[in-house]
Amino acid sequence: TQGARESTCMLAVIAMLAGKTLSKVKDDAHKLTGVPWSARMSHDAYWKTVDKLRKRYNVTGVPTEYEWTSQIKLVVSGMLPAGRKARRLPRGRGSITVFEPGRGAHRVAYEDGTVYDPGPRDTGAYTFSVWLKKNTTYEIANICPEKRRKR
Repeated sequence: TQGARESTCMLAVIAMLAGKTLSKVKDDAHKLTGVPWSARMSHDAYWKTVDKLRKRYNVTGVPTEYEWTSQIKLVVSGMLPAGRKARRLPRGRGSITVFEPGRGAHRVAYEDGTVYDPGPRDTGAYTFSVWLKKNTTYEIANICPEKRRKR
């Protein structure tokens, strides 16, 4: 789980999808970039670290910087309706990026319809519908399923 000021939800999602612990992913993030993970990271350092971790662990179920920025701009501008219209998740695993007005962004992992929320408020595993009911202020900006890996 993450504390309110830690901003480790992306790392927790990467850890879940890669089958690693959060502490292992945090350590690797520091080793790969020379910068310790922090809520005060610059936008560029954040996405550079995420990109290196995605490649290191061959993780595909998290948004790229381009996907994230494009979706958030549409949500904030009102061009993309609040994404509470999703009724079910794609099969398999991936991540959900949500935007909460006044608080910012948050990411959670999912697998086969169960949402795993590493956040400070409601840490735990929930069905998608229960998770949506518990988090009525969230607007879904992006659902990013894992891509099938080539064998």
